[in-house]
Amino acid sequence: ILYLNARRLKAFVHPPGNTSRKVCKISLFQDLVYSGNYDVVCVCETWLNNSVLSSEIIPNYGTVFRRDRTGRIGGGGVLVAIKSRIQVTRRHDLETDNTELIVTELFKSNSKPVILYTFYRPPDSTPDVLQSLNNSLQRNQESSRIVMIGDFNLPSVKWSSCENVSVNTGGSNENEAFCEMVDDNFLQQFISGPTHIAGNKHDLLLCNYPEIIGDVSAFLPECFPTDHYVVEIDVQLKFKRAKPVKRRVFDYRNGKFDEWRNFLTRNPINITPTDDIDNYWEQWKETFLTAVKKYIP
Repeated sequence: ILYLNARRLKAFVHPPGNTSRKVCKISLFQDLVYSGNYDVVCVCETWLNNSVLSSEIIPNYGTVFRRDRTGRIGGGGVLVAIKSRIQVTRRHDLETDNTELIVTELFKSNSKPVILYTFYRPPDSTPDVLQSLNNSLQRNQESSRIVMIGDFNLPSVKWSSCENVSVNTGGSNENEAFCEMVDDNFLQQFISGPTHIAGNKHDLLLCNYPEIIGDVSAFLPECFPTDHYVVEIDVQLKFKRAKPVKRRVFDYRNGKFDEWRNFLTRNPINITPTDDIDNYWEQWKETFLTAVKKYIP
């Protein structure tokens, strides 16, 4: 599993070692994902909306589940991508309206599935968000294998020297609610050390079956700008393979490129001047895809 807090996937940033140009963080995110053999990718703070297709984020990867923030301005959002070879289903029945949460069930051959929670808690959240998360966990069977990863934004929770055993509350209502959730569901925490450049532990890996968690490493990525550490998790299970899914793709090898170029030349993009780069992108993409559908079989 690869986990990261993206801090806005659509932002334009300078790539490492190059201050002369900017690139979209989505392309750097793709480089990070494709450079490793990850079966599952979990992302917090995507800052996405319905103007971005899931197929644009991780092309040809597998099943992508999203929960984009609605009702609040900017920020937030959760994404989970599962390799196409793994059989998975989304558990909407375990998700709640007031939490930025995606719950998926990954099926294992001849054994119980793993229920994967990917969670983002905004720092200004009230304690009822953690209570809702706890209520969701309580709806699972006692024998369920639960893995939870996410940014809890609870840096004042103090973990014991044995990271995965005990916590104390640090005094706030949010910390109290969190510690009750950990205790109620027999969860243990598996990320050692800080997960933020400020030296705090914001991101957590919780599991009620410690024997399925192998190596866990947290590090600052060289190729992806974020103030959170990236986390790699080795889950020591083999999951059930999904049935292959047939899909349509454009056959660029047999495309009518002269007609395509002429179409784009004859149909200039009339863009109203604006500071919002998303508007530029949407208008360009609409014209480009119209041409693709017309001249590429």
